[in-house]
Amino acid sequence: MDQESKRTQHDNVNIVEEYYFAIKKDLEALGIKKGDKLLIHSSYKSMKMKGYCADTFFAALKDTVGYDGLLMFPTFTYDVVNEENPFFDVEKTFSTHVGILPELFRHTDGVIRSVHPTHSLAVWGKDAASYVKDHQKDNVCVGENSPIFKLKDNGGKILMIGCGIAHNTLIHGVECFVKAPYAFTVDYTVAPYKREYTVRDAYGVETKINFFHEFTEAIGWYQAFYKLLEVMKITEGKVLEAQSFIMDAK
Repeated sequence: MDQESKRTQHDNVNIVEEYYFAIKKDLEALGIKKGDKLLIHSSYKSMKMKGYCADTFFAALKDTVGYDGLLMFPTFTYDVVNEENPFFDVEKTFSTHVGILPELFRHTDGVIRSVHPTHSLAVWGKDAASYVKDHQKDNVCVGENSPIFKLKDNGGKILMIGCGIAHNTLIHGVECFVKAPYAFTVDYTVAPYKREYTVRDAYGVETKINFFHEFTEAIGWYQAFYKLLEVMKITEGKVLEAQSFIMDAK
């Protein structure tokens, strides 16, 4: 390796380290600490890492919460697992509509993905297996077996990085739980709302499940999720350049 190549490599290492410590500092400033359990919605672009690898971000997150902590990212597939393609493979089906970070995260060491046709999650950390267990038994998008619902019962937090507070999937769990009127106005026992999906787990075992597509057009209703800022304590700060929020999942 020539001197210029060595110098470039050295500079790149320094930049990666700089991003790592900057991210870790920002996470801690938001109040994230060892043992925390986080659901993370994220926008990679908004952090403006200038092309440096997502692994730096994941490393900073993991080191901040430690091995007693937990991280989960949404790996949703409702765009690609649908009426035309009613099949989900936990290993092969790629995620959509959640940004690039969750798809990269699910391929990192120690991450387990839950089995669910449309709203799976990638989970890393302490007791990750218990969080993903039985997710395939849920027949709605966020039910009692979802890792997200389990998070709110175990002192978890929700971290929104660069994507506002409205795209908070736990809210859909609340809508399912209270049967929000704009979401439950059809007969879910008939097609196209009731569908049969096949899911394949990491061992290649396939299971057929019934699933209900509960969210129809919210005619006459407005999901004013931004009002969370008015009714609960939410800490606001930045992760690099991304405006970020952290809130209690419960």
